[in-house]
Amino acid sequence: MRLEVYCGKAQQVNSQQSVDPNSGPAAVVRNLEACSLHPQDDVYHLVVTDRFYTSVQLVFQLLHRKVYSVGTIMGDRVGYPQHVVEKNHDRTQTCTSRDYTHDSGKTICPQMTAVVWWDRKPVQFLGTGSSRGMETCRTYLQM
Repeated sequence: MRLEVYCGKAQQVNSQQSVDPNSGPAAVVRNLEACSLHPQDDVYHLVVTDRFYTSVQLVFQLLHRKVYSVGTIMGDRVGYPQHVVEKNHDRTQTCTSRDYTHDSGKTICPQMTAVVWWDRKPVQFLGTGSSRGMETCRTYLQM
């Protein structure tokens, strides 16, 4: 297993380049190449990313390499379906933590699913290779 931890902007080395080839989607692809993942029949890989790494561009690159991905995503990323993004960042009285909206890939691509669900704030997800059936769990178990 290979992990790369994002330490925040203050920990990044200053660069004259407008796009840092050592961070974001480039870092994820670089790590996959370092692991020497080669496509094989009946062998699937999954990459889990947080909102700083996840982008529609990265997801397309991973799908091209036959690697599934799932992760939170910033709602303003290029290519992310804006009808899924929650404009109101404060939960309304009628909204529960189980409320969600999803896009089943009709606007992005058939293998991608975009989901927003409510915690204290709206949380956007982008995933590939996953079931589109919604599962729920209870926060507290009563015994």
